Amino acid sequence: MREGDHTHDTWHVRVVHAEAGNQSLPMIVKRIPSQVTAAVEIACGLAARELRFNVPMAGLVVAERDDLPGLDNQVLGERFLLVGSHYQHPDALFAEVVNGNPAAESLIWDSLCATNVGRQGAAWDELIANPDRHCENVLFDGTTWWLFDHDQALEPAASFAKNSDNQTIRLDAIAFNAAENQLAEHLIRRYSGQLQAIMDQIKRLDTGGKRLQTLAHYARDWSHPDAEIHHVLQLIGVILGLIHLRLPAQAEKLQQRLVPGKASFATWTSPKRKL
Repeated sequence: MREGDHTHDTWHVRVVHAEAGNQSLPMIVKRIPSQVTAAVEIACGLAARELRFNVPMAGLVVAERDDLPGLDNQVLGERFLLVGSHYQHPDALFAEVVNGNPAAESLIWDSLCATNVGRQGAAWDELIANPDRHCENVLFDGTTWWLFDHDQALEPAASFAKNSDNQTIRLDAIAFNAAENQLAEHLIRRYSGQLQAIMDQIKRLDTGGKRLQTLAHYARDWSHPDAEIHHVLQLIGVILGLIHLRLPAQAEKLQQRLVPGKASFATWTSPKRKL
């Protein structure tokens, strides 16, 4: 079943693993034409899991054209490599409260920002330079909140992937800041004392750094006989390495972003929205 109105074609499907034909996994899959962007999406999902953040499990999914109803006829090809993430069922009661409610956006932010996942997400979005944390890429499943959709993160990833050994490119990718961190902004607006709470999550990021470094190391050796899949796997390994490289600077980045009076604060703060 095709899902909603998105930047990329998106479907809600059940995915079967080639070696486990009797089992299937509910997933949301996206057709992302850019291999680098697809790799960013998957690398972010894998990194978040290593850092123990509430981001759905991500992976590559191969589909035939007949598996993708509604695919535009102008899109060429019969076989597609998609980005998938484990489908988290939304809480029906919360969805009913939010649906059609003119204050839905504010309700979502209030609810998320009151949880530890909100603070974790603010630190996470800073790490991956994600400017796109709007209220439609968070989800409550009745127990906890989930963060998803990271294809706009790590804007320098394409240049880094082409020449990750270039010192200038490496430093630029490490230093890069997204124009805004929407979740951090909502936290600071809604609740007092959130800067320290977010900074505490940075310490948690540091404790997971070794796991992330190990994953990035082994990912460099991932391979596949299919040339397209192999290339995306190699890109994922490179981008995981970039996320790990960005870890040490996060406390300083958040301090500069969130403390009034810092030089970067005026350029960071986005125009006020109706909440």
